[in-house]
Amino acid sequence: ALKIASSNYNSIAIASKNLKNYSQAIDYYKLAIKTSQKEIDSLAFYNNIGDTYLEQKNNKIAKSYFKIALKTTDSIDYARALNNLAKANFLETPSYNAYPVLEKALLIRMHQKDDKEITSSFSTLADFYFKRNPKKSLFYTNEMYKIALKNKNPDDQLEALNKLILL
Repeated sequence: ALKIASSNYNSIAIASKNLKNYSQAIDYYKLAIKTSQKEIDSLAFYNNIGDTYLEQKNNKIAKSYFKIALKTTDSIDYARALNNLAKANFLETPSYNAYPVLEKALLIRMHQKDDKEITSSFSTLADFYFKRNPKKSLFYTNEMYKIALKNKNPDDQLEALNKLILL
């Protein structure tokens, strides 16, 4: 019953976050952690809390949650937390060179052949290079769009097209 509760709380948190009800999302993620029976799940929920704070541009708090999430033994979850931590760092400190960390996350995702996560890496790399090097940003946005088309993922297609318009 607790496993189902944890999963349900996470689902409600995701829905709340998508509705931009961030404080409610964080409360439900914390309930998911409290009822979680597996550390690997709890660590994924910590990443989700960090992502919620990141979406609110609260980078410092977000980073503290991503650092906890990095303790995971799951390579996909590790790459997700690593990517998110690098994003929080470059958003907080524009001079921060996030590329080596972002590349490491991308390589893990490519090794796992996880296209959904690969598009996330390409999106973050495109954001990282947006002002620094628009040509590289364009390259990563195009890569993201190709995979989004291949996977028939309309959300990622739309995100990539929006990035292309801005470039």
